[in-house]
Amino acid sequence: MPTVTMSPQDLTTWGWRIPFLVAGPLGMIGLYLRFRLEETPAYRKTSGDEQPQAAATWRSLRTIFGSHWRSMLKCIGLVLVFNVTNYLLTAYMPTYLSAVLGFQHTSSLAMVLVAMVLVMGLIVALGRFSDRIGRLPIAGFGSVALIVLSFPAFLLIGLGSVAAVLGGLLIIGLTLICFSSTMPSTLPALFPTEIRYGAVSVGFKSRSRCSAAPRRWSPKRS
Repeated sequence: MPTVTMSPQDLTTWGWRIPFLVAGPLGMIGLYLRFRLEETPAYRKTSGDEQPQAAATWRSLRTIFGSHWRSMLKCIGLVLVFNVTNYLLTAYMPTYLSAVLGFQHTSSLAMVLVAMVLVMGLIVALGRFSDRIGRLPIAGFGSVALIVLSFPAFLLIGLGSVAAVLGGLLIIGLTLICFSSTMPSTLPALFPTEIRYGAVSVGFKSRSRCSAAPRRWSPKRS
């Protein structure tokens, strides 16, 4: 919103602070909700095993990479395709639309926002559907869609009209919700309770080495 409503000078000098001021109260609400939630019975059962932190960490790492390396590879792969799709839509597309197709930067952000809002409502419905057929089939479909549908999506976006661009962005957005609706429950389920937190953390850390956010790219029209 500040990007759309403010001048570049105001945005650079003080407007960039507005999202942080808004996020502060939201963070406090999230913290309150987290402390109000009860831990699962499985976690409460394992958390009673107190031991030195260093020893517990070393034992967990040995267990993760020794006994659960297949699950770790699955975790890294799923997080990788999830974040590639996410960065493609939210980080790369605004730059591509403005630098390559010539849209105003605010218009590029607005079109990406519209596409995300249109598909956002399907996340809960798809999550409920995954409870019936399983989460991995939906995540697998999203992985295949990322490979197969990216080409037609870019062809649509390359047409340059607002309708075509929104159509291509919606294709990418529909691919993204295959991961958004299933990953929060799929990734923890890959590991037993006693190593779950550490294993998923390692998976996300490994992802950051492989799928960092794309750099700003400003190609010229040929």
